[in-house]
Parts: sequence; structure tokens; C-alpha cells
Amino acid sequence: MNKTQLHQLRSFRSNMLDDLETCVAQKALYIEYFDDAASFGKLMTLTVRQKITTGFIEILNKLIVTRGLLLDSDRAILLNKMKIITKRTKIQLVQIAKLSKIMNTFTSNTVNLMYYNKLLGAIYRMILHKTT
Repeated sequence: MNKTQLHQLRSFRSNMLDDLETCVAQKALYIEYFDDAASFGKLMTLTVRQKITTGFIEILNKLIVTRGLLLDSDRAILLNKMKIITKRTKIQLVQIAKLSKIMNTFTSNTVNLMYYNKLLGAIYRMILHKTT
């Protein structure tokens, strides 16, 4: 992995850490109004998003530390984590669709779907990329 790619990974990890902080802050707001249906839905959606983001950060940390030179055992562990993240992403997309119906707001499911598909694809490519 060259310096440019490493810098991009670190930058992306920084953005993910910012997203994680935002999720935690928003969750703190919605915990107060736990009984409201919309607040409960937002809280559950934020919880899943927090888990997805945390998983991505763990994977990015491993890729940065190893500079993309993963052992087969590390690759297997990261692929198992990605399997869990992929399932959570599907749950997240369904939650967003249902939440937008409850709140009578328009949330672009295609934008969220494209974001997660591109993100998952990029991380899978980094994990599966073998350098000789």
C-alpha cells in the first residue's frame, strides 16, 4: 500500500470517527424520549448505524496497521466481520425505509443503498487484495 492510499484510509477513518461521535450524540438526545414511537425508531436506527461504523473503524484500523499486508488468518477474521456488517447494513436500510414512513419524511433509499454498496465493495476489495 503506497502513502497516498494509506493517507486516504486514515482520512476515511477520521470521517468514520466523526460519524460515530455524531451517532453517540444523537442517541443521547433520543434516549430521553424513549416512549415516543418515532424516537424509539430513531434510537434503534442510530444503534445499528453505530455498530456498523464501529465495525468499519475496526477493519480500517487493521488495514492501516498492517498497511494492507494481511495474513490469511487476519483476512478470514476481517471477512467474518464484514459478513456481520453486511447483515447490519441490510437491517439499517430497512429501518431507514420504515422510519421515513413513520415520520412522514422523504429519505432517499437509493442514496443510502448506493453509499453502503460502494462502501462495502471498497472495503471488501481492500481486504481481498493480495500483494506479492
